Amino acid sequence: MDMGYLFQAGGVVMWSSLGFSVLAVSLI
Repeated sequence: MDMGYLFQAGGVVMWSSLGFSVLAVSLI
């Protein structure tokens, strides 16, 4: 398992969840 890939995947999950939270707040 490549650490760079793992770090990149974690970053994608973090940013997508962050963007989803912002979207949910703006919709309310």
